[in-house]
Amino acid sequence: MRNKKLPEINLTNIADSSFLKSLKLKDLYQVSALLRKEIIDKVSLNGGHLSSNLGVIELSVALFYFFDLPKDKVIFDVSHQSYAYKLLSGRNLDHLRKKNGVSGFQDPKESAYDLYGGGHSSTSIGIASGVALSRDLNHDDYQVLAVIGDGSIANGVAFESLNNLATLKNKVIIFLNDNGMSISEPVGGFSKFLMKVSRSGFYRRTKAISRKIFYATRLGVPIYRFFSRIKNRMRHRFSQFNIFDNFGYKYLGPIDGNRYRDLERAIKKAKKSDKSVIIHLNTIKGKGLTQAENDVLGKLHGVNQYYISNDKVYEKHHNTTPSYSEVISNLAYQEMQRNQKAFLINPAMIVGTKQEKIFQDFPTRTLDVGIAEANALLIATGLALTGYHPIVTYYSTFLQRAFDPLIHDVARNNAGLLLLIDRIGFSGNDGPTHHGLYDLAVLLNLENVIICAPSSKEECTAIFSLYQPSKLIFAIRYPKAAAPLKPLLQTVTIGKWLPVQEVITNKIALITYGDIINELERSIKAADLFKVTNLYNALFQKPLDLLLLERIIKHHQTIIIYDIYATMNSFIAYLTKVIIDLGFKGQIIPLGVNDNMISHMDLEEQLKEHHLSPDNVVDVIKTLK
Repeated sequence: MRNKKLPEINLTNIADSSFLKSLKLKDLYQVSALLRKEIIDKVSLNGGHLSSNLGVIELSVALFYFFDLPKDKVIFDVSHQSYAYKLLSGRNLDHLRKKNGVSGFQDPKESAYDLYGGGHSSTSIGIASGVALSRDLNHDDYQVLAVIGDGSIANGVAFESLNNLATLKNKVIIFLNDNGMSISEPVGGFSKFLMKVSRSGFYRRTKAISRKIFYATRLGVPIYRFFSRIKNRMRHRFSQFNIFDNFGYKYLGPIDGNRYRDLERAIKKAKKSDKSVIIHLNTIKGKGLTQAENDVLGKLHGVNQYYISNDKVYEKHHNTTPSYSEVISNLAYQEMQRNQKAFLINPAMIVGTKQEKIFQDFPTRTLDVGIAEANALLIATGLALTGYHPIVTYYSTFLQRAFDPLIHDVARNNAGLLLLIDRIGFSGNDGPTHHGLYDLAVLLNLENVIICAPSSKEECTAIFSLYQPSKLIFAIRYPKAAAPLKPLLQTVTIGKWLPVQEVITNKIALITYGDIINELERSIKAADLFKVTNLYNALFQKPLDLLLLERIIKHHQTIIIYDIYATMNSFIAYLTKVIIDLGFKGQIIPLGVNDNMISHMDLEEQLKEHHLSPDNVVDVIKTLK
């Protein structure tokens, strides 16, 4: 029989998700279809994480259907997969990732359904352990649920949490969402282990036979249970390689995570368990959109605004100017060609950093370590200490997770490497979990480091030409933006700044760096303020151009230091101290990012929110002239 039509469900205004509990299990597939359509539609308008959300819709519905939310606590790992969860908890995606709209991640400020907000991977099991410990200390009664992906569980932080939780009596139900993908295809021994468990011939044959008998005969239920008992006994034959069993967890699965009947059985067993449970789900990433289901490279993991034609996704606004990521990747490719000792390491960000071709053409000298940011630098240290020249690429926000090995292992051991840091500055619509504002403060404190930030394609090329393998960390920082073409009028030298405008009689010096210089130059020129202002491109943040600084100090009454790519306590504080130590007696005006974790919105809005747009700088100069 065909499912009867459900009462109309307004996904943009769910006042009470308890209506789901009145539905039959088979009716939930219609809810899934509505959620899938809504997510595809709203992400097309606002951008966001697409494939990951399409794959966990059935699980999201099941959380509301089988548990008592928000009394029971749900903690998503890399909560970019929480869009359906947001809809079912009374939020809409109309202004997803926009100012005053919902975040692309869990956010406690939005809803009581969000206890924790995180945008980095592998934290959910540890957070859930703490929540479960608190629950039991307070003698409360609720379930603690962690939803983690196969790519995230392979991270060292997740392993630490699994190890600790296994020794505690505080029960957590862990949903391991195994879709055979991280952002792109997962890497490492643990992903192979999950694949081995999921594709066990015994498991698949037993399950297929059991289901066939169950659906074909009246005696299906007892026969299915009989075969299930055989399967559970036989599972111990391969439990020797099941790390979860050996840790002491109750392990359930693998089950079909896009099938409600399988979810129901597993969740009922998990609820009855007196110890922590791992429910291993096989799901289809991108389910419901053919191109997303077949996307092994992860191009539809996170998307900009798009439209769909003939089941294919097309970007609405494609920038024909190459991005800094593309320019830097092309230069890294040339370095790999030139230097046979160059070895590139990327922790799970190959697509975002535009390095697919490098991995394709240099398979023996590239390594994707997966979501293992710290380990990437440990491997790089080993390579550097034995004669290779590592190149390591990060998003700035993920480099935070590797600060210890950067300081302790790389810098302290003089293990030279080329460090490519993508996505510096405000993250725009991704919000505070992805701001690239903190890496510079750490780098400036290292002795053997060169730090630079280009403002054009030509500067990128010039900087790469200066890189020579050595015992130094050579760090290149760049934003998520198009790299403009701008002729170089001066020779680029390590530690030397580039005066954009310098007239000896001008009394205001404006020091800044990075891509923002281009817009800033246009704004100052439009306001006719170059007659009082000199603009300096601090291309290298370390070492500083002390000779030029002495000239600036000698001829200017006011120095403005403008930095939108790091917090106030990094380059601005560092440079201010040097200027004062050099004897400057004039006025220093810092224009930089404070410690307010500004929310998700368009990049231009974030700059205005912090009074850091080029127009704000122009207003400051006007008050000084």
